[in-house]
Amino acid sequence: MKHNVGKTDATFRTVAAAVLIVLALFVAEAAWLRILLAVLAAGSAATAFLKFCPIYHSLDRTTSDDGDDEAADQTMAATPDDSVHETSPTSAPAETGGAPAVRPTQTSEKPLE
Repeated sequence: MKHNVGKTDATFRTVAAAVLIVLALFVAEAAWLRILLAVLAAGSAATAFLKFCPIYHSLDRTTSDDGDDEAADQTMAATPDDSVHETSPTSAPAETGGAPAVRPTQTSEKPLE
């Protein structure tokens, strides 16, 4: 099961579950409303805990930022490695340890003897 619920979304779902439980316990007077609110709270808490939402899955949607979700895998597969690692002529090659490359300057003057 791939994660499709991100941290912010999971936090929102957890807070929503807590609010729904409070409403079910202290505000709702009808039994059917208490049951409905409790079921919604349980669903919200479960999707936050599992970081998987079946509705998001059926819609091919994700709010997950980790590398475990399917959308990130597809994005990475679509991006060629060459374009990500291109270097400009003035950037340092890997063998210099990250130091900037020094390019000789061209001058019209003769060197001092």
